[in-house]
Amino acid sequence: NVLVTGLKSNTHGNNYSGVWLHPLNAYRDDKRKKETEPLSIKAQPTGVDYRYWGGLIIPYEDVLPAKNVSMFQHSEYRRDIIKLNKTVIWAAGYDTDKGKTRNWYESTMPFYALDLNEAEDVSHFVEGLISQAQEISDSLRFAIKSAWTNRPKKMTGDISYIDASFWQNTESTFYTILKELIKMIKNLEDIEIRNGLIDKWGFCLKKEVENLFDLNALAQQEDGLNMRRIVKARKGLSAGIGKMINKLKILKGEEE
Repeated sequence: NVLVTGLKSNTHGNNYSGVWLHPLNAYRDDKRKKETEPLSIKAQPTGVDYRYWGGLIIPYEDVLPAKNVSMFQHSEYRRDIIKLNKTVIWAAGYDTDKGKTRNWYESTMPFYALDLNEAEDVSHFVEGLISQAQEISDSLRFAIKSAWTNRPKKMTGDISYIDASFWQNTESTFYTILKELIKMIKNLEDIEIRNGLIDKWGFCLKKEVENLFDLNALAQQEDGLNMRRIVKARKGLSAGIGKMINKLKILKGEEE
């Protein structure tokens, strides 16, 4: 009894523009641009990992969680239900390009019962952790290119698998730290507690970056294996990591 007469394809998908917001979709809402409507968050080629925990679970920068998520954070009754049960959020969707499906991504993330003030504190803390992880990941990519070629900035080719390994291998530690953070949310001002979590994250990032460099730097190179270049890139990476991890002192309340 149902007849399909046509199919309409929208480039980059449907933004669900207007006053109605899709209850299952997170939105980017830039308050600095008053005339701009909120934009629905799309799936990305990198998949869904812990970088997106902030925004999918709690307000993060200019991203607002889906309504069906935020409604639990705004209700004390619903927060009590979450505390009594091990609750997770399932984020899933297609990554498409001009109507062509490239991949299906899905991930489960821990969901915690936080009031608005607690969510703001956690969001700030998580932003610092992920920001440093992103910066260190970028440095790792450049260091590996520097080990492979004398002209790393001009090197072409897809090495996204290295980025994927970095985020995948640090995910477990991130969620462990997040769990401890939520558990101690009432004592977040305790310097010793904050420093312990930050130091654990810094150690994890340093160890993972060095492991991935050592694993990939000796790969086949276009002009042959150049150990001098590899050692120089490794030293540069180590020095850079130290400086970037020092930036985490800002979360400790220390000067950079």
